[in-house]
Amino acid sequence: MPSTQPPGQPFTFIIGCPRSGTTLLRAMLGSHSEISVPPESYFILPALRTTPVNGEFGSSDRRAILDEVLAQKSFKKWRLNADDLLPILEDDSIKTAAATVAAVYAVFARVHGKKIAIDKTPHHTEHVGRLSSAYP
Repeated sequence: MPSTQPPGQPFTFIIGCPRSGTTLLRAMLGSHSEISVPPESYFILPALRTTPVNGEFGSSDRRAILDEVLAQKSFKKWRLNADDLLPILEDDSIKTAAATVAAVYAVFARVHGKKIAIDKTPHHTEHVGRLSSAYP
């Protein structure tokens, strides 16, 4: 069972100023049969700061990121459990922190019967540069 976004599918963000219609856009996209927009996340930026152990990104790095994800209070609203995320630990094709985060979103989409997951977290408007570097 693949844990990453569909091939060629970029990890996508909804970013906008408060009161600019991003919540309406979230609702519209979330009503699509193939698109899911999970609740706000606050684990992406901490995850992107993960430095590979021994110079090479591996399962221990993915585990550290998933531990961070599961520790976030906001993640409880995602209605996922640790078992849903296990395939990410075993997927050696995931070689970066950014890909690990994208895989978490892909798991959310799959568990909720969708193909694509999009992030909408207002806090991310302050970190567009960092996010666009991680997800060109």
